[in-house]
Amino acid sequence: MDLESLKWDEHNLDLYRIERRLEEYIGLRNEREIKIEEDYLRLCKRLKLVFLEDHSPQRGTGDWDFANSNYYLDTSNYVSSPASLRLYENHCACKITETLDIPEGRIVAYIKFEEDWGDYDRPVLLSFRNNDEVGTINMDSSTRLILYGYNFEISNGYRVVRLYEGTATIETKSIVSRPTSALVFNKYRITFWISDGVLIVRSEWYDESAEEWKKMADDLTDTSPAFEEPNNRVGVGAKVRNAWFDDIEIWKRI
Repeated sequence: MDLESLKWDEHNLDLYRIERRLEEYIGLRNEREIKIEEDYLRLCKRLKLVFLEDHSPQRGTGDWDFANSNYYLDTSNYVSSPASLRLYENHCACKITETLDIPEGRIVAYIKFEEDWGDYDRPVLLSFRNNDEVGTINMDSSTRLILYGYNFEISNGYRVVRLYEGTATIETKSIVSRPTSALVFNKYRITFWISDGVLIVRSEWYDESAEEWKKMADDLTDTSPAFEEPNNRVGVGAKVRNAWFDDIEIWKRI
């Protein structure tokens, strides 16, 4: 079975589990939570895998716009051969046509940190609703965040930073569940969707032993969603030090 078919099989199994949880109201305490999960299920049923990065030598790094030159394909650290994407204080956005307009969707990736949980506060970044034109990726040289769009940060806590016309809106929550070690490749995903006019951002990690996705913390929300116009790009980044990314999946609501 090829890698893309495997990703679809994983997605369909996940759909089944979401439906079961919703049918049995598992962990749902009120009508608002039920409505959010109903909208989440509707989103998941409409998700399409529009990009799967394999970092092959033939493709290289040509699928991405980078903020600077601190990146390369690392052939000594990867999940799927021959390499992973290694970033150092850098950010990149996918420039494949099918990924350029994703106001609602999902990013999945294997990520390896340079230092373990609790040793630092140097987040790995996943970005979405980035409005930069193809051929550019604008990153603030001091904060190392994209200038326009949403940055999702994973470190000792996790947060969403929305940057719009120089104003930062931040929501932070504590991590309640995470992989044992950040020094090895773990699989993470964020899903972002609209429910009753509110942008919901869900962060999860995949527990290999339990064979299930687990929430890292409660959902983050933005009651005034921004960047809904075209050029809703997605990407990955390392705010400080190195981070490795492999088998990056980009899913789009169709």
